[in-house]
Amino acid sequence: MSLITLDLNKKLFSKIKRLANDSNQSIEAVIHKFLEENIYLGEELKHEKIQHYLKDIENLLKQIPTINTVTSGINPRGDWSVRFFINIQHKLAWNVIQELGFILNGISLSEKLPTVFMPVSPPPYLNGGPEEYLSWVIESKTKNVNPRMICEILQERLPNPLSDEDQWIMDS
Repeated sequence: MSLITLDLNKKLFSKIKRLANDSNQSIEAVIHKFLEENIYLGEELKHEKIQHYLKDIENLLKQIPTINTVTSGINPRGDWSVRFFINIQHKLAWNVIQELGFILNGISLSEKLPTVFMPVSPPPYLNGGPEEYLSWVIESKTKNVNPRMICEILQERLPNPLSDEDQWIMDS
């Protein structure tokens, strides 16, 4: 076993300390468990586990105003995606898009997630307009991205409660 030293900001340290106290574990044990569960250690995450965690993301997204028809899947390469529709006529559609884009495409330069959030569409000239055919996808950029971690980050950073439309309105 190797020894490392971490410099944590106050907020993060407080959160880890609270988790340790709540679970009657040492701070080191909490950090060790988190790292084991969220870092690729040479063995692939089992597809069943990924699919289970993807259902958690689906359930989270279904609570957000404007989002419907949520599906997910795992590609043969081991990366995954969650696809859904956003009612672009809804007054909060762009608020939801902005929040998801910020969190999933790069919270900051130092906190980039291994995901991408983007619109996807079949050829518009063959199908129809964005109300019916524009969908959105969250994709892992590499294999073995733990969807559980992404779900937890979304839960921490999105408005709470998710279904309360007033929480999504930004002050001008």
